Amino acid sequence: MTFSIAEMFLLVWAVVATLGYGYLRGELRKHREVTCDLLVKIAKGSIKVIETDEFLEFKEV
Repeated sequence: MTFSIAEMFLLVWAVVATLGYGYLRGELRKHREVTCDLLVKIAKGSIKVIETDEFLEFKEV
């Protein structure tokens, strides 16, 4: 069984794309968890949001 250069390229591309997708899904999950934790703390009142002219500041109460 022989593989052409095009088939090898597609195989490598598929492996790289799959690994990249898995990595980005993990990063998204991590950022989603941090955001959810922040929103829960804001909803419970343990963090106050202070709005300034340039940015939002989060301070623990």
